[in-house]
Amino acid sequence: TYPIFYYSMCVMDFLGEHKNGPLWIAKLLEKPKIKETFYMGEAFQAILDKNETNLNLALTNLLVKHQGRVRHGDLRETAEGLICMSAMTIGYIGLINNMHLTVDSEYFSCRYLEYLLKSK
Repeated sequence: TYPIFYYSMCVMDFLGEHKNGPLWIAKLLEKPKIKETFYMGEAFQAILDKNETNLNLALTNLLVKHQGRVRHGDLRETAEGLICMSAMTIGYIGLINNMHLTVDSEYFSCRYLEYLLKSK
C-alpha cells in the first residue's frame, strides 16, 4: 500500500472517534527512507505523545522536504507548491489537541491555523 494512504487514515483517525492511530503511525514510520511520510509519522506520534518539541521538529523536517520538492520543480506552479497541505493538516490536528506550534516556514501558517481554530 502506498504510504500516503496511512497519512490519510491518520488524519481521519485523529479527527474522528477512531482509535487506530497507532497502527497507521507505525505504518508511516516503517520506511524511514521515504522521508515525507516518515516525518508525517513522527508528527502524528508526537501528537499522540503530547510532545510539542517533537511535533515542531517533525513539522519543520516535513517542511524542509517540501521546500526541496518545490525548489527542484516537483511541485512548482501547483497549488500544493505554495503551501504544504500535509503539514498544515497535522499542525491543525496538533492545535485541536492543545499543542503549541512554533514552526516558521513560508509554506506553513500558524496564524491561519490559529484563526481557524478560534472561528470554529
